[in-house]
Amino acid sequence: MPDVVTVERFIAAPAEAIFDLLADPARHRDIDGSGTVRDAKAGSERLELGSRFGMDMKMGMPYSMESTVIELEPNRRIAWQTRGPGRIGSRVGG
Repeated sequence: MPDVVTVERFIAAPAEAIFDLLADPARHRDIDGSGTVRDAKAGSERLELGSRFGMDMKMGMPYSMESTVIELEPNRRIAWQTRGPGRIGSRVGG
């Protein structure tokens, strides 16, 4: 059975402002609590259902991850599944 991680937080801001931040891959570095997110890869635009976007990462050494938006309800919910690129993707991420 795969692991599932769910996180909820209350943020005193309009839902539209929060959603706009999450839907912009270029801003993900601003919300990364781990310090591993560096930059969105070129071509990563505002997210929609089915969007694919890449992130440059660094934990000791640089690497990249690719994500696909799997849930999207404007101003309410957004979720993406992250995998490592290429063949490694089936073993890293989830």
